[in-house]
Amino acid sequence: EPYRAGFAGWMFKKTTKIPLSVEYHNDTFFDREWLNTRPMIHRIYIPIGKKVMRIADSIRCVNRKNKSNLDKIYNANRNKVIENIPVPTQFFSKEEHLKDAIIIRSSILKSNDGIIILFVGRLVPDKRVQNLINVFAELHKCYKNIYLNIVGDGIEKRRLMELAYKVGNERIIFEGYVSEDRVLSYFGACDIFVNPSVKETYGKVFIEAMSAGKPVICTTNTGAVEDGLCANGVNSIVIKPDNLDELKAALVKLIESAFLRKQLGEQGLLYAKQKFAYEKSLQDMKDFWGKTVYAV
Repeated sequence: EPYRAGFAGWMFKKTTKIPLSVEYHNDTFFDREWLNTRPMIHRIYIPIGKKVMRIADSIRCVNRKNKSNLDKIYNANRNKVIENIPVPTQFFSKEEHLKDAIIIRSSILKSNDGIIILFVGRLVPDKRVQNLINVFAELHKCYKNIYLNIVGDGIEKRRLMELAYKVGNERIIFEGYVSEDRVLSYFGACDIFVNPSVKETYGKVFIEAMSAGKPVICTTNTGAVEDGLCANGVNSIVIKPDNLDELKAALVKLIESAFLRKQLGEQGLLYAKQKFAYEKSLQDMKDFWGKTVYAV
């Protein structure tokens, strides 16, 4: 990142002349909301970050919008290497994860025909997990065999748990933090993956869900939608952020249709294999670092 670690990289490059590569995962330079979350500290970070980006030999971002914005700022007078390369992502593997997925699924369901709705991510305001909890509580009045599994930790966890208690639903499960090497088992265990976030720079969780053959519900404010990974009606259902009616309708469609879940999941798996094969992603990173060295 271009702030604290970026400053250290700047000093190291200045001392050693070794090439510096910066990763820009969040749209912070252009995000007024991010600036206002910690106004004093972030106003210090911004000029540091912009200086680091100027002296960096390469910049990796994770969606096309960020690349376009950075090209306008940093490629006006020099041919800086700026590339859009999503985070290399491990896929769900039946050999490695299926057994654990079956154990997770059986620990949640009371019967074999239940449906598990999954959220994976940081529990922070932008993710809008409260929207998912409220909609789930409403749907559970009609669909008694559904469960909501929330994987992740963060500053909103306590408030979200209080909300789940308030709406009176014992079928909302908070798993807490799950390690990277095990989280794919949770994708394998679920039936539907939902990320109702109001902004998501890209979201490797979508690739992970698709690698397990699961249908995705996401919002228009994600890099994965902008870059064409999540395509409405093809491998995902894309809704407007903070639109609870659309979130409810999307969940009802997938809860009621095993065929639609299977169809979207299969298309997502096919696309993920074609575009995000792990070895290809690693090679893209190696090639990018090679360009960084030759750019000096």
